[in-house]
Formats: sequence, structure tokens, C-alpha cells
Amino acid sequence: MAKLDSGLYYISKGLPYAISSKNDELITKFIIEKSALHFLQNDFSDGIKQLKQADAYLSKVSSPELLTKYLNWNARFYEALHKSDSSMYYYHASEQVNEKYNPYDNWVVYYNMAQMFKRAEAYDESEKYFIKAYALTKPKGIRMDHVTVLVEFADLCYLTKKAGQFASLLDEQQKMM
Repeated sequence: MAKLDSGLYYISKGLPYAISSKNDELITKFIIEKSALHFLQNDFSDGIKQLKQADAYLSKVSSPELLTKYLNWNARFYEALHKSDSSMYYYHASEQVNEKYNPYDNWVVYYNMAQMFKRAEAYDESEKYFIKAYALTKPKGIRMDHVTVLVEFADLCYLTKKAGQFASLLDEQQKMM
């Protein structure tokens, strides 16, 4: 916990400097990072309050990556607070931004949605989003991304007793190692 505390300390010290710079992207980045540290400390209520402070700067942010980061953290906070409708709203908003600027990045959105549905034991929905994530990572060939999807998708197949699909995914994963 000490590293998270020191991270929060340094981000809290840097935020006033970012604000004094009047650089909206830098301010937004600091706010998002500070909220992420709250998430890692399971402090979801304070984390989402922190994240909402970025709203004042978002209209002036031109980076789609920063916008999707903001949207994805909102989705994760709302899921942690058991507000899945709000979580889905932010995931879909992130998906739309990614479609416009970098469609490949939707693998992260689909992966997170699949995980959310898996935790809720909505396995059919989870599988739907794992298939979407898989369809993006497989042809792109970025090993780290694809293996991340493979491991969790295989776990879903194991949970749902889909032995053939589990074996196929496990075999594919082992061939990548």
C-alpha cells in the first residue's frame, strides 16, 4: 500500500502545477491518474468523485486516448459500485470514440465488458464480448493483448463446461508461448 500512497502523494503534489500550467490535457491526465489510484485502493466513491473533476476540462481535450481512458475508468468505477447500466453507458461511449480514432483499442473495451458479465455470471453476454475481443486481437498479432484475451476466454469456457472450445483456446495460448 505504501507505493500507492506515495503515488497518490506525488500526483496530489503535481496536480496544482498542472492546474497552474493551464494545460487541460495535463490537468485531465493528473486527475485520471489520481482517480485510478483510488480505484486500486478500493476507494470507489472518492475515486469517481475525483474522476468527475476532469469533466470541466474534457471539452478542451483533443486526445482520443485520454478521452477513452476517462470513459473506461468511469465504466470500471460504476461496475465496482454495482451500477452496471452506468458502466455499460461508459463502455459504449468508449467504443464509439475508439471506432472513430482507433478501432483496435476496442479489444480492451470488449475484454472489460466480457469480464464484467463473467463476474455477474451472465455467461452468454460474456462470451459475446470475448468473441469480439478475440476477433480484434487474433489478426493483429500483438501477443500480450491476444494472450490476455485467450486466458480469460478459456477460463469462461472452463466455467461454462465448453470443453472443446476450452481446449482449442488453451492450445492456441500454448502455441504462442
